[in-house]
Amino acid sequence: MTNKSYAKIGAAVFVALSASWLGTTWYGGQQIMKQYPEALAKINGSQLGAMKFVITKQESGFLTSHVKWDLIITPNPCAPNATFKISGYDDIRNGLIPSLGFGQVQSHIIWPDGAKPFLTKMFGKDEPLKINTTIGLFGALTSRITSPDATYKDEKGEFEWKGLNGKMTRSKDEKSSDINFDFAGLNLKNNQKQFVVQLDKISYESNLKQGASGLGLGKGELSLNGLNVEKDGKNFGFKDLEINSATTEKDGFLAVSVKTKIEKLLQNGKTIGQFDMAFNADHIDAKALKNVNDLIKKVRTECKPNYDTVIQAAQPIFAKGVNATLNNADIELFGGKAHAEGMANLPSLTAAEVQDPKLGLLKLEIDGKANFTEKLISAMIGIMLEANSHGQPVDLQQQAQVTAKMLEKPLSEGLIVKTADGYASTFQVRQGKASVNGKSLN
Repeated sequence: MTNKSYAKIGAAVFVALSASWLGTTWYGGQQIMKQYPEALAKINGSQLGAMKFVITKQESGFLTSHVKWDLIITPNPCAPNATFKISGYDDIRNGLIPSLGFGQVQSHIIWPDGAKPFLTKMFGKDEPLKINTTIGLFGALTSRITSPDATYKDEKGEFEWKGLNGKMTRSKDEKSSDINFDFAGLNLKNNQKQFVVQLDKISYESNLKQGASGLGLGKGELSLNGLNVEKDGKNFGFKDLEINSATTEKDGFLAVSVKTKIEKLLQNGKTIGQFDMAFNADHIDAKALKNVNDLIKKVRTECKPNYDTVIQAAQPIFAKGVNATLNNADIELFGGKAHAEGMANLPSLTAAEVQDPKLGLLKLEIDGKANFTEKLISAMIGIMLEANSHGQPVDLQQQAQVTAKMLEKPLSEGLIVKTADGYASTFQVRQGKASVNGKSLN
């Protein structure tokens, strides 16, 4: 075969590939544009509540397309015409092989005229918020949200925005999603009111997959490095807050656990305590809970919501029974301590017990106990006295007298009992009757 023959074959292959690329580029762009109204309709119907996306204009191109939109917000469902809107537009880049799913959507917000002077002074020429969504090979979506650090100053004070970065990935079938979000924090200073807020880094991460019920299952973690609020020379706050959650589903029942911990509670720069709590609930009818969630989203957009439908949807949850446990709630403050734990059990109910809450509550069983030191109560009394002293030192003798007076009545009535290191109490509910330390409250 001659070189000329190879050249002809090569040219034919090039033309075929070029035609294929042109076709897939056009087809991919058309597919993305076609899915826009469908995707927004789905979002409007299930997630936004009082907000709704409306497409105002679509322009299809070969390599790029353009969509203009409005986000309509209706705060009061009974005043449907009293709305305000946020406008924006999406630039759609069809990508190299869009028919296989490659493509990008860059979303831009058109800020209201009233906000533009402030944003321009603060961010300069930088875009305050950028949203870039990549359409993956198999249709998965990855959205990245960024905002640069910026500072606004005037005679009234200073506002420092430290920027944020976020990433959310969602599968094409919407059955799994991953979220990673980092907000670097902010500082706010009001010169006139001598008020300062310092918010440190906030991070959030979650990995969710849709269960058989349609609810999201998986783990989530929220962490806040610190918060400090200063007013008139006094400050309070905390360091290292963590909230961890996990949701699982098995045999049609949902289980949820939440753990919260604050490593340091602060006052005037000194550590004054810490907090720790763990809670879990299980044997929750997953499909019934999904129906309740869907109905709540619906009724909150109604002028005169009918909550009876929500109550009816929740009945299967109570009919099958629910368990909840407070594993621990511990606080240390000013050298004092308090601890609480408890559990609640609602066994399965008959149809008659579901219809009549009074009958159902007769089956509810609750057991709880708590203890605390006198030093904690005294410290809390001291805080209240200091708040009312207008800056004057708190008299320790008065603080001790008020503490003793506050404990006198619950001690005499048997609501708390004296222990070696403080006070304790137990709480119980059986057959609709509550008791504290064995003493009936009914």
